[in-house]
Amino acid sequence: EGRDLVTADEPTMLKVRGGAIGMIFQNPTSHLDPVMRVGEQIAEGIRYHQGLGPREVRAAAVDILEQVGFPDPRRQYDGYPHEFSGGMRQRAMIGVALSSNPKILVADEPTTALDVTIQAQILRLLLDIRDRRGLSIILISHDLGVVAQTCDRIAVMREGRLVEQGEKRALLSAPRHPYTRALIRSHPSMPDEHAAAGAAPRAPTPEGGGSRPLLEINNLHVRFASGGGLFARRRTVSAINGVSLTIMPGE
Repeated sequence: EGRDLVTADEPTMLKVRGGAIGMIFQNPTSHLDPVMRVGEQIAEGIRYHQGLGPREVRAAAVDILEQVGFPDPRRQYDGYPHEFSGGMRQRAMIGVALSSNPKILVADEPTTALDVTIQAQILRLLLDIRDRRGLSIILISHDLGVVAQTCDRIAVMREGRLVEQGEKRALLSAPRHPYTRALIRSHPSMPDEHAAAGAAPRAPTPEGGGSRPLLEINNLHVRFASGGGLFARRRTVSAINGVSLTIMPGE
């Protein structure tokens, strides 16, 4: 949309975080409030970002619970996180991310802590949400098998630096960077180049502005302080070095 998020001030970023961009975390137990009802945690985002009245907020939260796979959303609205299984807590986490009606979802290892069956269900749910809502998903994962079955484009990172990116089939069948080739060869769950072609189709690009990227990142660097103490000096850790990528509508 042409906004530079790197130089944006805090009020602008408050609208972007959880607003234009939603976040699905790896461990919902650590990010869901244990003393707050699941429905209210979804309603909180709706109330803040969409400005609806009390009845409309609850109805919208119940609708999201139904969308993410809660079988009895009206009753389960009042449940607490500890009353649900790991898979259902992750569904609730997805519901919280959807509460602001974002254009982009960032999913950080959303299935790592789940068993294989539940993992497949959550991935299908994410693809269904992508298609129904016409949003884009950035999936962060160490599992190339999951990436091959889910994504349209792949960006490979090593030590915080982007080493290769491209359309999924092209990258998996003819990787250019040695690290990408080694990664593919070493991964036990990696399907072959023909299996990658059977992945879920991408969502149709929404009409109007389809040629404009939803998100552009140019030469991003992220560093943070680590360590330190009474006698030890703090050091700077570089998490991301010079990453650039573009997310188009429907990807």
